[in-house]
Amino acid sequence: MSRLPLIAVFLVSGLVSSCGNFVDYIPPPKSKCEPQTCEQLGKQCGTWSDGCGDKVDCGGCGQDEICRPDGECVTECTPSSCQDMGVVCGTWDDGCGTPIECGMCPTGEACDIGGRCMVTPSDQEDRISGCGGFESSGGSLFDAPTDYCAAEVLYWLYESATQTLKIADARILLNCCGDHSMSMERDGSVYVFTEMDAPEGGWGRCACVCVYDYTITVRGIPEELIAFRIDRDVTDDQDPKATVFESQLDLTLGSGFLTIDETDVGPWCGE
Repeated sequence: MSRLPLIAVFLVSGLVSSCGNFVDYIPPPKSKCEPQTCEQLGKQCGTWSDGCGDKVDCGGCGQDEICRPDGECVTECTPSSCQDMGVVCGTWDDGCGTPIECGMCPTGEACDIGGRCMVTPSDQEDRISGCGGFESSGGSLFDAPTDYCAAEVLYWLYESATQTLKIADARILLNCCGDHSMSMERDGSVYVFTEMDAPEGGWGRCACVCVYDYTITVRGIPEELIAFRIDRDVTDDQDPKATVFESQLDLTLGSGFLTIDETDVGPWCGE
């Protein structure tokens, strides 16, 4: 008895049903993608992806308008430069929707929220007198004059060998109950000395005023003519921070003093 070879037959145009009949192959349905409209994308102009692999044209803008990079129609504008905005570092909007790079700060400085390079010398130490000033408690950077109560005076001393600047703001009239500190940072080309006065322990003030001396020692300042200002931050005032003095110090002179306020406060600081 002869054996017949098995022949495999591949049907590519159809399948055989259980009854022997041919049926058409129906592929499974693909997942459906809902393309997004310009409104859904939040775009007023330009061409954008619809989220399904195609593009959607959101048209152009009206007369005297331009299409911003984010797809918003705005009135045509002249972009501002870093110099126009007064910034020297960081990334900023040019006013027309385009970010611009305004540079980086030198080593040892950081870009603040106003786009300025700031440096805070790490080697600085403040010392604040008790009520009555160092005249009564000792430890001053300066010799108190006989007319101490007659004026608020800034004394300074510079040591060129160590590039150390010592500052004393003498006879500041403040509430008797306060937590005090002083710090220095550089704002562009200006050295800013900030004097802090906060309620004692974060909550208390007294029904009296006293005179205080604020002093600070800062190292790493080059021997040259420097611009400086004094900001006083009385944290519980309605307008807490104010500039009280601005001037220049010629550090090549070694020492000096400047009158800040000529108001005589004798009734509050005299014997």
